[in-house]
Amino acid sequence: MTETQDNMHPSEFVKSIDRAFYSDFDPFYFWTLSECVHHAEPKKLLVEDIEAGTTLYSHELLSQLKKSRERYQDYSNYLVRALRYFSSETLVLLVLCGTDFGPLARVASIMRDTKLVNAHKSLVKREIPSGFDVKLDGKNLTFDEWLSYQIFDDTDQLAQISDGEIIDLITEEAHLLAERGAINAFKHGKPTSFGEGVKLAMRDKKGQYTPVNQAVFGINWIEWYEAKNGDFSTSFGTEELNPNQDLKRIMSTSLLMNTICQIRRAKIEGRIDVKIYLPNGFDVGLGVKRQKLKLKFKRRHEGN
Repeated sequence: MTETQDNMHPSEFVKSIDRAFYSDFDPFYFWTLSECVHHAEPKKLLVEDIEAGTTLYSHELLSQLKKSRERYQDYSNYLVRALRYFSSETLVLLVLCGTDFGPLARVASIMRDTKLVNAHKSLVKREIPSGFDVKLDGKNLTFDEWLSYQIFDDTDQLAQISDGEIIDLITEEAHLLAERGAINAFKHGKPTSFGEGVKLAMRDKKGQYTPVNQAVFGINWIEWYEAKNGDFSTSFGTEELNPNQDLKRIMSTSLLMNTICQIRRAKIEGRIDVKIYLPNGFDVGLGVKRQKLKLKFKRRHEGN
């Protein structure tokens, strides 16, 4: 640490951290990656024998790699969904750090696991996440006022420029984030497959089967839970993938992140004029389709 940093007042240090972040952060990072992934064409595969200096056109590894390449579209769609998760989670963290709770480095570090999931669930219900209440002039802000204050540093701005679409955008993305199955499968390599999810049917007295659910088609994953007494359960989840919808959502969240960054950077620099471009014309009410089936098993005790 330099002598200047040693003598720096804590509030000035926090401001310098924020200034550096808002100057360097690219709100369109996730959108750029998702666009590239979605439109990419896999290159032709070659296996080279380094010792002989020759190209092998027939090799066991080559056939395995080709089989993987044939599934690129599935993998691409899944990666675009993962990038939507990452983009939306970054947006939520930016909203939470706001005027009174920053810098982002602090919020991103302390809001993890259950804390972050609970924050997502609160946003879905249009409630202020625990620990992030704001009181102005002795009065607690409503959720709409709070969200406007967190984004624009102004409790009335959101109502003036939006008929509720931005609130819908944030709550719908929070709903996506509140269920971690698909993204955890992506991050941690849980057993996954692509295709139709679990179909359930009930058999009547005549032996006829009647479907009880409409199976979702998308990414499938398996989760395993164990209790201390040896009992265990498994869940089979499926999440529908729609890369075109995901790309639109990533652009919308990117535009809103850009707005937040522009406003906060201007405030740090003492400027009052800010040119912003808000997301508009995006579809709402198109929640991601999911299904989840959980099976519980009792440990078979000795002698039973």
